[in-house]
Amino acid sequence: MKYKRSRRRSRDLAGLAGPLMIIALYIFYSGNSGYITLFLTVLGGLLLYSLMKHLAYRKKMWPLLISGVDKMSGIEFEHFIAGLLRKQGYQVREVGGYEDFGVDLIASRGQHRYAVQIKRWNQEVGVDAVRSAVTGVKFHKCTKAVVITNHYFTKRAKSLAEANDCKLIDRDELANQLRTTA
Repeated sequence: MKYKRSRRRSRDLAGLAGPLMIIALYIFYSGNSGYITLFLTVLGGLLLYSLMKHLAYRKKMWPLLISGVDKMSGIEFEHFIAGLLRKQGYQVREVGGYEDFGVDLIASRGQHRYAVQIKRWNQEVGVDAVRSAVTGVKFHKCTKAVVITNHYFTKRAKSLAEANDCKLIDRDELANQLRTTA
């Protein structure tokens, strides 16, 4: 809910652009320097406010350093990845729970549905995560499996993923996506 609320606020500020332009034209054509100074001060304040809100949102929701991800719990990491995928244009449904059949998220874009397994671990991710994601593809009627982690994958996990056309997103690729998406 907070994500939607932040977006609504930014739209509200964008809605001020038209009236501010009309006021600006009136002030500049009237030639009153006191009004020009007041207008520029108010405009600068609005821009500063907007920038501060954006930076606060970015700091809270989109940590640019992968080390910020390492401090999250597993559930926080799942919600974070769901938000990241939404920001990249995917429709995301959080599955999780007891009968998730190895899938934490279903991400859809265009004709493709991705069964996403998410692992926030402090060690290499093994074949079980890949096996779970691949199994979840059929159960959830997806087109491809994806495993995302804040760490790296074992050689066996990479081999299994390659044999099953499963996309692996490790620490380095996740850090790159955070830099480009945020």
